[in-house]
Amino acid sequence: MKRNKISFICVVVIALTSVSACGTGANESAKTDAIEVVEITEVPVEQENEVFVPTKEYLMEEQELSPFELILNSIYDSLKSDFTSEEICCDFLSTGIREVIAGQTADERMKAVAYCVKDINLDGVDELLILDPLYPEPGNVRILDMYTLIDGTAVKVIEGWARNRYYLLEDGMIYCSGSSGAAYSNEELLLFKDGSDKLTPTELYFTYPKGEDMDNGGFYYSPDGVYDVEAATEISADDFRAFCNECNQKIVEFETKTFDSLK
Repeated sequence: MKRNKISFICVVVIALTSVSACGTGANESAKTDAIEVVEITEVPVEQENEVFVPTKEYLMEEQELSPFELILNSIYDSLKSDFTSEEICCDFLSTGIREVIAGQTADERMKAVAYCVKDINLDGVDELLILDPLYPEPGNVRILDMYTLIDGTAVKVIEGWARNRYYLLEDGMIYCSGSSGAAYSNEELLLFKDGSDKLTPTELYFTYPKGEDMDNGGFYYSPDGVYDVEAATEISADDFRAFCNECNQKIVEFETKTFDSLK
């Protein structure tokens, strides 16, 4: 990837003043005789100690990138920088990506994040998926981020992380396996509708403590995906595990490329 030089316009205003006196003891008065404007263009600026994070406008206008190319190039620049994941400033470096690359060198980071473009709901519009290429095995299954195109603009539909994991299933449904604590597990099926910029909940299996005893939790099912323990149906632990196992057996493995392939 080539780094273009950054230019700015510098306007210098020079005010020329003169002091005139009329006769002996006359009052001195100052006046501006002329203003000269000097325009300097194409001044290169070195950024040796800063992470180069190009703006959306710069990428779209100067390099004529598509919305997905904008995202990929911005993530690429961030991953290959010499800064730590905590120091990098990039809108597209999500929580899930930062978790995956934590503590890694630039070379390791380039191989630790993968991507692919795929029309996952077969509506004729491609999605850009950012994935973990290694975990869980066999890799290339956990979706860290997913973007779709709405009126030519990239819109994020999914943002996953360690406690909020997303997978595509063979039947086209999105499976989310999450947890907000030891007593709170959520296993959810979501539908990605044609032309939509969000996921629609369809089924939800979850655990919830009974009373104040956090070790005595119940298992619940909501057929419309609504998280409401009062409205949900209580089920057995076996039914809960059977649903999880069924979903895990239908997880799709994507064909991906890691970011080092974008050299």
